[in-house]
Amino acid sequence: KIEVVLRSLTYREREIIRMRAGLDSGSDGMTLERIGEKLGITKERVRQLNVRAMKKLRGLVEKHKDEM
Repeated sequence: KIEVVLRSLTYREREIIRMRAGLDSGSDGMTLERIGEKLGITKERVRQLNVRAMKKLRGLVEKHKDEM
């Protein structure tokens, strides 16, 4: 179900959520600074994209909460 929901995000948003939460690595997640280094953007831009992605995810969950 996580993969289905994540597909609604842009590639960059999806990668930020994965790295921040440690979904692929099994770790505790990465810092905004480290994600920015990997993606070639500032940590502030990572933070902005993370906030936008989380809003999208919350909206999707709320919209489809009866189906989940």
